[in-house]
Amino acid sequence: MALPTNITATRFNQREYQIQRKNHFEITFDSSFVNSGLSFLVTSFALPKESTDTFKANYWNDSVNLPGKTNFETSQLVMKDAINYDTEKQFLAWRLRVYNPKTGKVGYAEDFKCNAKVREFSPSGDIVREWDLIGCWPSAVEYGDVTYEDAGEKQIIATITYDKAYRHDIDEFAPSATA
Repeated sequence: MALPTNITATRFNQREYQIQRKNHFEITFDSSFVNSGLSFLVTSFALPKESTDTFKANYWNDSVNLPGKTNFETSQLVMKDAINYDTEKQFLAWRLRVYNPKTGKVGYAEDFKCNAKVREFSPSGDIVREWDLIGCWPSAVEYGDVTYEDAGEKQIIATITYDKAYRHDIDEFAPSATA
């Protein structure tokens, strides 16, 4: 009986294959248009989801599928509502730049769109991944529920729409345009 030529380890190298944890992240918004800045107690944020439309190009007796427009889905931003910090008011200051329900006016994109960065950290706090989100704005908001049934934390859920998103280090592994 021949001995196996490949031996597979049952445990992986913990440092080389450290699992990225979901709770090691931060999101920051470039908020120069809001005097007090945008800073929230974030519970969760959905990383970018993108899809590319396809179209069929006919050629003789065949057809091939080719890429069309790329679309980015919205992301949910879940925030804890802090009383003294007034998360609701902080977010409302941004949201009112999009649409003011009292006046019915819609703002100019340059007054409410901003860029954001989502950073993921290693267990020791080093940045291991960074996403750039371009043209972010709050397209929907749920100010949460109140109830006498429990004393849980109140959350605000916002839908963040953005024009595009990419990893900060995309140039390191993206193919050259001249290749």
